[in-house]
Amino acid sequence: MKDRWVLKSPVHLRTLDALLKEYPDARIIFTHRDPAKTVPSLASLFYVIRGMASDSIDPIALGRQQMSWWADSLDLATAVRKQHSDKSDQFMDIQFEEVVADPVAALGRAYERFGIPWSSDVEKRMRSFLDRNPRGKHGSHDYEIEDFGLTLDEIRGRFERYCTAHEVPLVL
Repeated sequence: MKDRWVLKSPVHLRTLDALLKEYPDARIIFTHRDPAKTVPSLASLFYVIRGMASDSIDPIALGRQQMSWWADSLDLATAVRKQHSDKSDQFMDIQFEEVVADPVAALGRAYERFGIPWSSDVEKRMRSFLDRNPRGKHGSHDYEIEDFGLTLDEIRGRFERYCTAHEVPLVL
């Protein structure tokens, strides 16, 4: 089996062009999720992280910054994908809800898309991992859009292009 890196990080959205220049055969999966769920979740995460180093964090400013940063990041990544239309076979789009509903099937589709051999051993190891690490194992991450001074309408408006282009299910 050929060695490969597997990175799970949305921060690559802003550097997708550089990533493709350095790794021209990279295969990239975009997991799409309702921004009304992701933006406040990320704002909450960064609120906690920044709270480790500061007693003065403005959750309203943080919410606006996160909304802007992620919307701009998705716009940049979309533009890079259009510029690299010759590499469309290196990209895959999947909805978050599909991954949650059946992670093994979702990853199986990724293996198939990218021509990676699938085996019963791979599936067995994945199912074992999922059994040992069920969703919610470490508790829940609770937050509200309003905690960060945002509204559902603002988020919907800012991410409308993205949600339409990628047929993102709106769950809120």
